[in-house]
Amino acid sequence: CSSCTNFFIGSSDFYVSGINDLISEPNFIEDFKFNDPIILLSSDFVAIYNESFHAEQLGYINICGAGYRKSLEFLVKKYAIHTHPKDEETIAKQTLSQSINNYIENPKIKALASSSAWIGNDEIHYIKKHDDKSYIDMKHFIKAMVSYIEMELTVEEAASIPSK
Repeated sequence: CSSCTNFFIGSSDFYVSGINDLISEPNFIEDFKFNDPIILLSSDFVAIYNESFHAEQLGYINICGAGYRKSLEFLVKKYAIHTHPKDEETIAKQTLSQSINNYIENPKIKALASSSAWIGNDEIHYIKKHDDKSYIDMKHFIKAMVSYIEMELTVEEAASIPSK
């Protein structure tokens, strides 16, 4: 596209009719922007979340929920490892639920992570347990969780500055 410089695939019948009819329009797919503390904590979370966000923007709503659920697992495990680095191997091997229950200490983060995991499981299983919730709710909870985690990481950074 000469306006936005994004790539797209188009087709026309210019040579047949003499009129250039564009059959497809450019797709404007954007990344969700995360701040540096989250990117530094887990670039995998950011990448998986954005792949899911891209799928959602393209209308693939039947698969984006599973991707958001996967991104949640990477965020929770990386955060748990950050707060309990000696237990990295254990955290890496356990289920998401175990990581949340055993290693997430902030009750607000724990509540958001647990609810997101329940909704995420519904997104990948045949029978839903939470019919009134969807990937949209999970995404909302993940964003709130990201805010709390980012706040805690920022407080850690501030606390590491020695007083004079």
